[in-house]
Amino acid sequence: MKLHIFNPEHDTSLAANKAPFTPPHAARQLHHDLGFISAVWADEGDFVVVDDKESAKESLKRIGKSKVYSCRTSRYCKAKC
Repeated sequence: MKLHIFNPEHDTSLAANKAPFTPPHAARQLHHDLGFISAVWADEGDFVVVDDKESAKESLKRIGKSKVYSCRTSRYCKAKC
């Protein structure tokens, strides 16, 4: 079992090397738009962290992954690849 987290803000935070850090709009938008992407390569039994499970389900359906996962809680989803 693996835990998949898509977090592009982390790389910009490391590059900025300062605290506190507010990620730029582009990084936040990338996280919002592609937060579901880890579910594409997750294996059965893996967990994927998403901010909005319904939005993630819709995004996955749009790319042809209709049976990718079933959600257990509002943020953690079990992959069904």
